[in-house]
Amino acid sequence: MSTSYTDLDDTFVSLDPDYGYSTGIDIGWGTKNREFFNWDISYAFAWTRYFTDELGWLIPNTVVQHALKSSGLFESGGFKTGFNLFIYSGMPFTPQVVEDDGTGPAVVQGEYNSAFEWVPSYELTANVSYQWEFKRFDMSLFINSSNLVDGLNISMNGLKEELETVVGSTTEDYSSRDYNFSYTLNHFLMTLLTSEIGMSFSF
Repeated sequence: MSTSYTDLDDTFVSLDPDYGYSTGIDIGWGTKNREFFNWDISYAFAWTRYFTDELGWLIPNTVVQHALKSSGLFESGGFKTGFNLFIYSGMPFTPQVVEDDGTGPAVVQGEYNSAFEWVPSYELTANVSYQWEFKRFDMSLFINSSNLVDGLNISMNGLKEELETVVGSTTEDYSSRDYNFSYTLNHFLMTLLTSEIGMSFSF
């Protein structure tokens, strides 16, 4: 058993199991040995609890973490395409807290996990290739995409400006949540720029 979280700076933090734990189950299903198409899907969920000296056991507002993973592969002749899908919901964060250190209010990073809000994230990547077999060598063209649905990921803003001097305020108070589900031409161009496109040879 172990427990971990990602803070507002997207830094992965692993906690001492004596101060928290996670436990859960993973359920999966897949197809095997298909002539053209293979597909796998799994769903995992876990309960997490955290302990602090100040507040005892902290139970997050939503105590279950969810993760959905799926992958597929299609092959026909020299053509091959595949995808990987990952959806995660339950990313707790350590809040920024307004404290008074004697010189006045200041925004500082909290010391413990206080998951008032849970943030889903989405990742979908795909790869496409075509291979030609010649007498002395093989050649293939390929493209490996970056995250095709990055625009679906939620961006979190910090404390409201007017609360940055109110002692006791935390990032539970957001200026807004950016649920940006639009997919523009810029999103598509950035996906291309961050994708791998190339040609390979084998002799």
